[in-house]
Amino acid sequence: MRAAIRTRRHDDPSQRGFSLVELMVALAIGIFLLAGALTVFQQTRTQYRAIEAVSRLQESARYAMSVLENDLRLAGYWAKHSQSGSVTGIPAVLALALCDPDFDPTPANLRTYVAGGGAVTLNCATNPRAGTDVVIIRRSSVDPVPPELAADEDTVPDLVDGVLYAQNSYVGTLVFEGDSIPTPYFSDTSDTHLLITNAYYVSNGSESDPNLPSLHRVSLAAGPVAQDDEIIQGIESLTVEFGLDTNGDTAVDTWSVDPAALAADPPLAARVTLVARAEQRENTVVPDGFRRFSITKTVYLRNERR
Repeated sequence: MRAAIRTRRHDDPSQRGFSLVELMVALAIGIFLLAGALTVFQQTRTQYRAIEAVSRLQESARYAMSVLENDLRLAGYWAKHSQSGSVTGIPAVLALALCDPDFDPTPANLRTYVAGGGAVTLNCATNPRAGTDVVIIRRSSVDPVPPELAADEDTVPDLVDGVLYAQNSYVGTLVFEGDSIPTPYFSDTSDTHLLITNAYYVSNGSESDPNLPSLHRVSLAAGPVAQDDEIIQGIESLTVEFGLDTNGDTAVDTWSVDPAALAADPPLAARVTLVARAEQRENTVVPDGFRRFSITKTVYLRNERR
């Protein structure tokens, strides 16, 4: 009887394990499902990296554009007037050699509130990138330098030697250097502002990576000297065109960077294009492995039209 019971237990199908065929089928199904899960994971990870890279490029390009846009909107701002043709300087200022004939405060440059293009140069630029443009903006600071009472009415203690200032009145602007405002500009009808000259260009390298291009700005600093600062890395290209009104209808008729054309018709707008480039190469990106993002914006220059 015991033998019969043992036989029945061994013959019970519910007590048997997997056969070799069943085990191989189960293993194959598991490998197939695992491979599918890994494929989905890899695709999701790749898409996440691509989205993150594009987001960083967009952020860099939009930040760089915002810096340029804010400065361009103030081009030609001289506080009490908006006629750059009436801006001049004392002889010592006009003789300064700070960076380049296109940047220095020469009589022609002071009367040009914006310039740019491939023909504009910056000798003091750090490793400038070939094939990209330069944008130069001239204006006075938005806020005046606060004066203080002094025994000598032509001396303002808040002003500093080695700094260039713009003394703005209703009839014009005089650029000077130092703590003494030239007469007869010191009066109740004029304000003292900082002279702003900013030149934007693209460098082949950045502070963190000599092979990663970056947007730079050359500006006036105490000395006076031309100071070069990195704005943001990852900007590979800068191009600019200026909108001109050639028929006097206060609307843009043509776009140009020709200095003669800009002198004949002061620009009403600037069209800027920036290209941001990723820091790391990606095997799936053609042609050179670098992901890029381009942004273009038209900025209207309001001050000269006031």
